[in-house]
Amino acid sequence: MKKYLQIMKGQEVMICILAALISSTSRGVISVIDRYQMGYRNGNLFVVNFINNILATGLATIILIVLQHFISLKFLLRPQQWGRIFIYALLVQLVAYGYSYLYRHLPLIDAVISGKLSDIFIPLALALTTSYFSFKQYSISLISTLIVGLLAFSPRTQKIEFKTWIKGILVIVPLLTLQSAFSPILVSDIHGIPELMGFTIITIYLRLLISFVSLFTTSKNFLTNSGSIKIVKPVVIAYALRAVLTIAAQIAFTIATSSKTSGIAWVLLNMTSLYGVVFGSWILKEKIGKFDVLVLLVVTLMTLLTK
Repeated sequence: MKKYLQIMKGQEVMICILAALISSTSRGVISVIDRYQMGYRNGNLFVVNFINNILATGLATIILIVLQHFISLKFLLRPQQWGRIFIYALLVQLVAYGYSYLYRHLPLIDAVISGKLSDIFIPLALALTTSYFSFKQYSISLISTLIVGLLAFSPRTQKIEFKTWIKGILVIVPLLTLQSAFSPILVSDIHGIPELMGFTIITIYLRLLISFVSLFTTSKNFLTNSGSIKIVKPVVIAYALRAVLTIAAQIAFTIATSSKTSGIAWVLLNMTSLYGVVFGSWILKEKIGKFDVLVLLVVTLMTLLTK
């Protein structure tokens, strides 16, 4: 029996790590698209997020139609469940706004450093909400954060004003910490991957609602931005690709963070921006050195070895 439980726990960890890798790499590409939309085209935070959510909702609707033929979605009708889904969706959308802010003001490599600092607080926040704490995993979080912190001494990153960095950190770190702390308990009553997929799809609908309200409660003067409105072929492709990746990333993210061992997943999930740096060097031609790639490989390897 003990051996069986160990096997089951090992499988849970493997699924958690795999889902986190799918989510983080998908989000890595998404971060490049967002950097292009926010930083290069100077797109408006609320407009871009609203369009993204419309397209993702369209794909989610197709998946939901197919999914309802295979599983019962009655659990979504429970009032208390909708409250949890809404809070979950709100946290996800706030983090999306936080990253949009980062990509507007910071290159991808600097967004990495800002977001990575949350790894210091996430395991502690998870310990408070789930009573799960692994000293080994926390040590990996601290060490990986210190390693990524070395990138701050790169000549490329020293061009950024310290005040801009601090603002980015104050925006994204609290949001990531809150999201990681409450995600496991918000999905604790959902069991099995099909139900988690249903939960995620409803989350996408609610994110559209939240972004709609945010869009139309914002000053019209603030929303006016030619970079957000002008649509050309590369932009259409970017929006379409982002919609597909959003579905994949969100489903994998929900699976990864629903596990009691999600502490290890969050180390990988928070490497999203670092993956984005690599993809950004290929697609946007943002400079990246061999040391940056080495950091990515070392931190990823450290995470996998904790298994």
